Amino acid sequence: MTLGVGMACAIGGLRIDTHNAVLNAHGYPLPGLYAIGNDAAGMLVGDTYAVTLPGSTAGFAAFSGRNAVAAIVQNK
Repeated sequence: MTLGVGMACAIGGLRIDTHNAVLNAHGYPLPGLYAIGNDAAGMLVGDTYAVTLPGSTAGFAAFSGRNAVAAIVQNK
């Protein structure tokens, strides 16, 4: 068996609103729970980001982190 170069990543899974708050099964935010980066990128899979290109989701990771912190600060 020969092992070649490959990649592995997890993208998506958690649904979020525009403030990066994680949504429950009914579409309502779960208080105090936010998701950023690839964990919150369920809507970005497909033609938005090429998962075979390392770093292609770095912009969303930076934006979503800042967006979630801004929402947390605003809600205090």
